[in-house]
Amino acid sequence: MCTSPLRTGDTSPLLAAVLAALTAADAFATGSLRHRARTETLSLLTDADAVLGPAAPGAAPKGLTATGSPALSRPWQLLGLPALTVPGRTND
Repeated sequence: MCTSPLRTGDTSPLLAAVLAALTAADAFATGSLRHRARTETLSLLTDADAVLGPAAPGAAPKGLTATGSPALSRPWQLLGLPALTVPGRTND
């Protein structure tokens, strides 16, 4: 089980459970894989000034209680790369 201090109050219950179940070996392997993926991604983007793509697979839900699916931004976040979201699609 991972013993690093986690701010589980700031995460979803599902993510908090996943983080609580991590072993030190899991955390090390994940960090190593993340580092390799970041290095390879950056090598593929050497000639690019920006990467444009959708922020989410659909429009955000109405209201302020949710922002929509983060599925398409998570890879960039995992790799520690900058991301900017520009609103575009609506359900209207």
